[in-house]
Amino acid sequence: MTVPVRTQPLRAPRPAPRRATQPAPARTRRPDLRVVAAPRRRPRTPAIVAVTVVLVFGSLLASAVFHSILVSGQVHLDDVNSSITTEQTDLARAKLALAEAQSPARIASAAAALGMVPAPEQHWLSPTTTTTVPVDGAAP
Repeated sequence: MTVPVRTQPLRAPRPAPRRATQPAPARTRRPDLRVVAAPRRRPRTPAIVAVTVVLVFGSLLASAVFHSILVSGQVHLDDVNSSITTEQTDLARAKLALAEAQSPARIASAAAALGMVPAPEQHWLSPTTTTTVPVDGAAP
């Protein structure tokens, strides 16, 4: 017996198509496609102008506030500077009065007014270790 030779591959049997219980709706024909113009965009100029005006106004307001703070600080610095100048003048007057009070000519005239006279000869004393003076003033 001869075996038949198959030239086509084996395939699985096809399932039977399901039958729809309702008939398929009739396809409507689509309209043909056409090229349309790009949508027109509204210009944003009014919005840009409004934002720019608000930014400029805000910048000017901030600048005015900063300037007023700067001016009030400058007034305070001017007050401090004038008080420093006044105190420096008072200090210079006090130093001059002290220098006049410490001058040898003023000390000599004050001594003369008290009846003191200059010594005819000056004697300088130097401390020694051999001489002791008791506290009560008595001689040793």
